This record gives sequence, structure tokens and C-alpha cells, in this order.
Amino acid sequence: MSVEKLPAPKFAKIELRQDALGSIFSGRLDIFYPPKLGCLGRKESFSTDTPDYNSYSQISARLVSNLYVIRRLLVAVTLAALIVCGSVFWYLHFLAKRARFIAETAYELAQARQTPTVKDIRQRFGDVRPDQCVGSECSYTVSVSNRILALLHLVPYTELQSYFWTRDGVILENMLNYTTTVNREHRIVSHVQIDFCGCREIAVHPWDATSPLDTNGLVQIGNSSSLQSLSTALSLDENCFTKYKGCQSVADLLPTVWKQTSEMKIACLLPNDKGWVEKPTDWP
Repeated sequence: MSVEKLPAPKFAKIELRQDALGSIFSGRLDIFYPPKLGCLGRKESFSTDTPDYNSYSQISARLVSNLYVIRRLLVAVTLAALIVCGSVFWYLHFLAKRARFIAETAYELAQARQTPTVKDIRQRFGDVRPDQCVGSECSYTVSVSNRILALLHLVPYTELQSYFWTRDGVILENMLNYTTTVNREHRIVSHVQIDFCGCREIAVHPWDATSPLDTNGLVQIGNSSSLQSLSTALSLDENCFTKYKGCQSVADLLPTVWKQTSEMKIACLLPNDKGWVEKPTDWP
């Protein structure tokens, strides 16, 4: 096979064309050829990092530990809530029971066959010490209040106090003061006075049907009055200790003696003659 030899003029034209082409596309032809990285001594490749199983185990252990702590916290919070709820329930029960016991004790002492003494007070309320003594006359006090609930602003402050006046150790008088706080401004008191005089007289105040709501009340009754009269005078509503808004008047404190009218007044429920429900036997 023979090779054709181009004449010198034709060969020169071809070289000129190649040079011209190279000069025109010299800045653009390089983009078609990716750089060779073999000269850097390493090869490039697409890959992901190998997972670190030790870090996974550490994260898993932390999660388990956190879940354990959260579970213990939930158990602790639940137990604390149960203890608080149980304590509140016990306290509410204690208030109602204590108030009822004080009123029932007054009823029992009033209708006792023998005149009660300081010994009877201590048998029911423990070692009660005298508030003060003047000669042979002494006074004693037992009480109950919802002070804790009132400090927490859950209910208005309510208190029941039972005072005993004695002479030579014998009870002469028992006064129950049932007090409630209205709108955190003033207090309303329902008094029940039991006279150990062997008499049957009963007096009440207010006795009409037009007394204001913020009036105080008084029932004075002899220890020889009927059991029904004693029960009526001592039927204090112990729910005043635990009501959300408390009791607002003597009609709430002692609902067997007074009521609240539609005209927002206090009316006496006991038939009376200007306050006398049962007059003394020597009354003209």
C-alpha cells in the first residue's frame, strides 16, 4: 500500500487551518476534558461514613435512662398528688366531725340529768386547761377552725368556739360562737347560749322578718327545755367550714332558727313574742 504524499503547498494550508482552529477554541475546548486527579496520588469516589455503632449504643442507653427517670418522676408526682388529696379529704372530714362533736357535746351536757362539771368537759375534750380563773369561777374554751383552708384562699375563714363558765367546778353556762367571714371584710356570728339554770326559757334575736343580712344572731335557751328545742338551737350547719364561698348569714350558720327571704332579709323561723319563744315561768 502506497502513501500519498501531499504537495508542500497543500500541507501548509492544512497546518494553517489547524492552527486557526486551535486559536479560536483554545479557551473553550478545555471544558470537555475533566481534570485528571491521578497526579495527586489518590482517587476520588462517592461514599458515606461508616456508622459508629458505639455512638448508637450510647444514645440508646441515654434514652433508656431518661425514660427511667421520667417514669420515676411520674410515680413520685402521682404519689404526692394522692397524698395531698387524701390529706385534704381527711382534713375536711375532721373539720365537720369536730364541729359536730362540739355541738353534740353541748346538747348532751344540757340534757344530762345531773349538772355537768369540768370533769365532763375533760372526759370529752381531753385535758382542757382554764383560760382564766377569778376566785372559784373559771372559763374554758374548745374550738375548731378552717384556718389552713382560709390561708390557702380556698374557703372563707370559719370558726366554732365553745366557752364554758364554771363555779367550783360546776358548769353555769355554755356559749357557742359560730363565726364566718363574709367578703373578707366582716364577720357574722351566730351565738347559742345554754344556761344551766334548771329553767325552760327560750329567747331569740333577731325575732322579726326584716333584719339585714349582716346581722348577728343569738339564741338563749335553758337546759331544761325540751329535747326538740335544744336540737333546734344547736343544729349548726358544719358545712360552712368547707363550702367554696362559705356561709353568708346567720340563716346559713343556723338554718333551723333563721332563713333568708326573697327581699334579702333575715327572718326568724320560731314563733315568738318579741323575742320570747318560751317565757320564764315567773314572767307576768
